[in-house]
Amino acid sequence: MKMLVVDDHAVLRQGLAALLMDSGAAREVLHAGDQAAGLAHLLAHPDLDAVLLDLKLPDSEGLGAITAFANAAPTVPIIIVSASEDPADVRRALEMGALGYVPKSASPETLLSAVRLVLSGAIYVPPLMLDAEEAPGPMRVAC
Repeated sequence: MKMLVVDDHAVLRQGLAALLMDSGAAREVLHAGDQAAGLAHLLAHPDLDAVLLDLKLPDSEGLGAITAFANAAPTVPIIIVSASEDPADVRRALEMGALGYVPKSASPETLLSAVRLVLSGAIYVPPLMLDAEEAPGPMRVAC
């Protein structure tokens, strides 16, 4: 598996890459610190298996990054990794085409489970949505 991590925090990018590589979830992980660099990697590497994308990038308007990545490579799954635990953000991200949403407060095991679930063709919805008043429609939830 070849993945792209897009986050403006270098330590987080490197930590995610190490986790993905050490666990065997990825054989190669590309890094980008903003939307423009991430899109450049996405277009230059048509063999990407997934994108792990932060919602708060310096050169994008939050959820708009999802649309940009989905339009650039519609078949590459997008997994949001965000500090936001707001159920409304989760709902909007999934509605915009993300196939997973992992809060940055999640454990490494949860992140890896979410990645594997999305790569198997399912959608990962974080447990925090179970307590939300208005949970999204029929989706597979993994804890």
